[in-house]
Amino acid sequence: MRRRHSSDTMNLSGRSTDSDVEPLVENKDLKRFYQCRQTIMLVYVLHWSLTLLILVLGMMQNGGDRKYIPVDAIGLESLISNEFHEVIYGSSCLKAYVDVHTSSIKDQLAMVCCTEKGAMTISAMPKALEQYQSDLCNPRLPYFNTRTQQLPFQKRLSRFPEAWILPMLPILVRIIFQLISSLWILIRRLVKKPTVVKSPSLNSKSSSSFAEKIALATSTESWDTTSKVLVSNQLRSTLKRLSFYFIILNLRGWVLYIGANAIEDYCIVPWFTGNEVISPLRTNSISDVEHKINSSNNECWYKAVLKAHHRNEMETDYYSDCYGRLFDFSDHIVLFLANHLPIFVMETVICFMFPFWPIQNQSSLKWCISGTFVILHLVLFLYMHVIVLHATYQTTAYFHTNAEIIVGYLLSLFIQVPVMYLLCSTKWKVLRQFIGLPVEQVTPVKSV
Repeated sequence: MRRRHSSDTMNLSGRSTDSDVEPLVENKDLKRFYQCRQTIMLVYVLHWSLTLLILVLGMMQNGGDRKYIPVDAIGLESLISNEFHEVIYGSSCLKAYVDVHTSSIKDQLAMVCCTEKGAMTISAMPKALEQYQSDLCNPRLPYFNTRTQQLPFQKRLSRFPEAWILPMLPILVRIIFQLISSLWILIRRLVKKPTVVKSPSLNSKSSSSFAEKIALATSTESWDTTSKVLVSNQLRSTLKRLSFYFIILNLRGWVLYIGANAIEDYCIVPWFTGNEVISPLRTNSISDVEHKINSSNNECWYKAVLKAHHRNEMETDYYSDCYGRLFDFSDHIVLFLANHLPIFVMETVICFMFPFWPIQNQSSLKWCISGTFVILHLVLFLYMHVIVLHATYQTTAYFHTNAEIIVGYLLSLFIQVPVMYLLCSTKWKVLRQFIGLPVEQVTPVKSV
């Protein structure tokens, strides 16, 4: 006789995989997964290709070693007046940036002064460089000519709590829907009385017994109980997946940010310099040899216009040479590509593969609900890519060197690759079962 392994794990459609459930019900979601597998892989290919394209375009625009930091706008105005013997009339600097790898303020693109009319130009330069400065002051979406600062959440992608909530939007919508469904079922049970369907009179006793089972299965009480179990199991599975995403967010913060910085300071820098760093978390000064290797020999011409907190860090910590010139991998690239997009893409794919909204025997109301959720998830998916990839482009083009961008991208792969493999493969069964993805169940044949 055949024996099935019992399991109390839930799949995404809310069906239990207990041994008392028929194998056909259990394999239905697995069959759905195999049907969608090629589409899922295509989505990830397009997603990764677009991400790499944005990175390459940004690095080409950067030119290799440009790295801008924000500085005091009023101080930069005074420095411009002193160096170029010009007084700025009309529009003053609202924002100001300097390239840390330039030797003086007179170098081309050494500083950018953003006024109400755009980037201020001191000397003649090609139109391409003027546009490069202007895009730093007033970044816009290509083809739409829309200022990105006007887009919701664009300016808060790297701030708390948005950096934690935005990737979770699809699963939060799912949880809210499941909670409302549970509440609705509870209200129905409290308001409606059980309706028992009378069994048809049949001559056969066995036939009458079968009809009674049908009547019991179609009663309101039985239907509500079944719905309650399904919704409860769905919610339990979703909450487990939410905890899995929470672990990913913490891995990005503690391992790929704090841990990677510690490795950079404690292992990589001493390997290049031959000196030890006293503190792996950058709480003490580093050696003079390291300063000579990681810093240019140029004078720190922008020291006087640094913002107060940057100046304090330069004087009290390891920035004793010149703030911003030390190699520092792009933690924003890690944030965007290992924090925001992997979780968001994974949960959106799961929502379309195993929808939580009604899809069968739909009335006109259910059609509206289904269409609303489909459009909502598509809009969120596209919008999230727009604002995150544009922020990725700005980071690559202005705020980090190409080498720092590449290291940041490689670090993000430690989360991107496993998440994609988890969703596209049938391996890692324990983890897949925990987060509610269907797995292949072994059905051994036992001889009697």
